[in-house]
Amino acid sequence: MLKQIYIKYFSKNKPLRHYSQHMLVGFLVYLIFSFLVGLPFNFFYFSIFILSTYIIDLDSIVSLFTSCKHIPEAQEIVRSLKAGQIGKASAYGITVHKKLNKLLLHNILGLILVLFILFNSVSTKNYFVLTVSGGVFTHFVFDILDDIYQLGHIKNWFWIFKNTTAKGKEDGQHLFA
Repeated sequence: MLKQIYIKYFSKNKPLRHYSQHMLVGFLVYLIFSFLVGLPFNFFYFSIFILSTYIIDLDSIVSLFTSCKHIPEAQEIVRSLKAGQIGKASAYGITVHKKLNKLLLHNILGLILVLFILFNSVSTKNYFVLTVSGGVFTHFVFDILDDIYQLGHIKNWFWIFKNTTAKGKEDGQHLFA
């Protein structure tokens, strides 16, 4: 039974794999932040940290209606949403989310901004900002590693500089091009 649940929801390209891994990584990084930078170890800060690892994905929804209009998978998600099929749109969106590129915040400038805020909050000991920026940074790092694993590149993080896509690595391409 557990194997069937894993295969249906958590194996590669299944609806809950990416988000359950975000939760696990978020939990581990929160523990590390607590010990390394003195982040308070309590339910409030833990909840804010985990929420921050997920809330940043709202830019995917905004991007569906803006920068992703030309992507067939995005069009299918929008059709499902307009038809009131939220469950179908969610499951499909999670499954194909690596094809949705040109996200408003999931790019190199968003990562640099979060890093700046994170370092500033560590130096000022602003625990709330540290918690939020740490959660977002954790999300970004996980997504970058997941892109390398699933796509073979991180071109979609540099879309603001040139016209890139998230189709995958082809002959002659390297991690960033």
